[in-house]
Order: sequence, then C-alpha cells, then structure tokens
Amino acid sequence: MRLFAVEIPRPDRLFRKRPSWKSVAVYVGAAALTAGLAIPTFSVDRSGVDHAADQGGITVTGDSQAGEEGVGSDSESGVSASGDGGDPDAAAGAGVREQDGADISQPDDGTSDSHDGHRGDAGGSDAGERDGGTVTGQAEVDQKALTQQEGSRAGRGDRTDRGTNGRRAGRGDESALAAERNGHQVNMNGWIRVRGIDISSFQPNMDWDYWWRQGMRFSSIKATEGTHFISDTFDEQWEGAGRVGMLRTAYHFALPDGPSGAAQAKFFVANGGGGKADGRTLPGVLDIEFGEAVGRPTCYNLSPEEIVAWTDDFLTTYEKLTGRKAIIYTNGNWWRDCTGDSQAFSDHPLWLASYNPRPGKAPGGWERHTIWQYTDTPLDKNYFKGSWAELKELARR
Repeated sequence: MRLFAVEIPRPDRLFRKRPSWKSVAVYVGAAALTAGLAIPTFSVDRSGVDHAADQGGITVTGDSQAGEEGVGSDSESGVSASGDGGDPDAAAGAGVREQDGADISQPDDGTSDSHDGHRGDAGGSDAGERDGGTVTGQAEVDQKALTQQEGSRAGRGDRTDRGTNGRRAGRGDESALAAERNGHQVNMNGWIRVRGIDISSFQPNMDWDYWWRQGMRFSSIKATEGTHFISDTFDEQWEGAGRVGMLRTAYHFALPDGPSGAAQAKFFVANGGGGKADGRTLPGVLDIEFGEAVGRPTCYNLSPEEIVAWTDDFLTTYEKLTGRKAIIYTNGNWWRDCTGDSQAFSDHPLWLASYNPRPGKAPGGWERHTIWQYTDTPLDKNYFKGSWAELKELARR
C-alpha cells in the first residue's frame, strides 16, 4: 500500500553548480522527513518483478516468507526451489496450491497436512470435484511446471527411496529414457515420477485424449460408497481411461459408521473394484478420510480402535476376494487423529492426500508414500513415487 509518493531528485540533477551547505541541509532534511513519514506503511510490490521472472521459468528467492522457510515458489508453474538437489516431492505441489491463494510457507514438520480429500456422494464439498464437465486448463500449467522442474532444484526431502521407487535415473537406462520420451514418466532433477489423476461422477465428461497428452498415465475412478452408491459414470470413465492407455484403478469411499468393512468390501468388488492383477489394473483403493466430506463428524463418532477394526475388516475381505492388497488413500492428520496413528496396515501402499509444498511425514508406520495427491485444481492430481516400469509392476500385484 502507498499512502503517497514523493520523488526525491538525485543530487547531481538538483544542483547544477557546487551546492551550498544550506542547500545540502535542506535536501537531506527533506529526504529524512519523507522516509520517516513513509516507514509505518511502506511495502514493496514485487509482483511485477516476480511475474516477469515466472514467465521466464526463473525461481525468485529473497527475503520473502517462503524463502525464509526454505521454499521459493514459481506461483504460476508450481516450480519450487530450495537447498541441494533433493526429492521433488518436497516442493512439487507448491505453486499449484499457491495459485489458490493458500499459505504455503509452513515448515515440513510432518503434521501440516491440509484438510484434503474426495467428496462423498452423501454430502459435503470438495473443490477438486465440484465442477463436472470437461476440465482442461490447469494441466497446461502442470506441463510447463514439470518441464521447468527437470532443471530446477527441489527442496530438501525424503531421499530414502534411492535405489527403490523414485530412484535417481541412470544415464544408461535406455528403457527409462524411452519412457521419458514417450511421456510416461518425468525426470525431475534426476528423480522419477509418474503423473496421474483421480475422478468421480463429478467429472462426467472427461477428455481422456487431452489428459493423456498432458502426461497423465494412471487414473483412479470412484466406483462405490458404503453399500448404497454405485457411480453411474464409472463404466464410461473406466473405458475412456483404458482406451488412451492409462493404468486404472477403482476406489471405494468408506463409511466406517455404516455397514461392516466386510460388507462394503464385497459391495466394492462386485461393482467395479474387483480388477485383476493384469499389468494394466492397479490394486483397488480404500478411500478413508474426513467424515465432513459426507456430512459426518471427522472421525464418524468412532473411537480409533473401532476405525482400525473396521479398516482391517474391509482390507482382509478385499484381499480374500481378489488376492490383492488394497491401496489406502488417506490424509496424515486424519489418520493420526482417527486411528491413533495405527501401524497395522503399513504393508499396504499409501496414497497420501496433502495439498502442501511437501507431502509431510507418512503416518502410521509407513516409511514412505507410494502416491501423493498434491492438488485438487482443477481436479485431483497425483505423483506416483517411482518409474513407469514400477507402476506397471504394481499393476501386476
């Protein structure tokens, strides 16, 4: 904000001849007075400078709050930079979230997960699934961001996955290089990721060819909720994702205060969630999260012991019916609060929803997440923490 502006001319322009001491005193006094009046409300508007830098793919750092926290963010592209070349999961979602106007400067203390997740069909709301129709725009921003991220410095992050999923790419790995050329995976400063989306009946008219061209290589599609809801768009969405070549999975929105876990697992498997390990179909997903998404209390008025027992009932039944271990989709804060940070299911892949510059520490005994949902704009988008080959391997399990 600027209350007023006073321009003080440069001394060499003010004085055409040698100034007297009185002239100098008047000049210095005016400058001091102006500075004194402006100090209480003075702020620097860097938007023009930062925007110009953003357009050129330059990450601007300095004395901003984000910079102090170790994250410099390109607000249009999602490129973030900090420290040495680390895991891009430390910063990859930052710019996308910042575009929504959220504060992204919090430190990565492992507990800063935002209230993220899907929308249930019994009520609630979620920005990522509110629109319906064909959604396209944000993917263009993502494409620019990921191109820039290949040469950017990601924030300090989890480096424990070197040599496993998400490892640094080897220069001589021809299959990896071919996968990158085909857009199946992205090389982000040496870290390999595969991009994907998840959708529901709130996106009934997906342009699958468009999203394939934008680099999306897997899709999670809502099939069921409780034992009362079957998505009427599931079949068409499943066919569309498969037609363009995406790996697919179905997800079930859990209602742990409703029918038993076993009953909901059977309903899920019978209505789209029974996909086989054929190399094209990922294990089914149990979406268990905030009760507010369906108009219920956060933890569904259940104790941690009750939620853990319900979850075990669902996962055990699903595995008996399909021979596969379901992926668990959740939010870190919800898991800690509502399951008591249970470690009972750490042998299942973790799909972590966290709309922050960093995904945060994995809850519940998991050493790492398998998939990170980092934004819901304009629909839910994710990074698989590994290569295209590793994602296809998961589809065989």
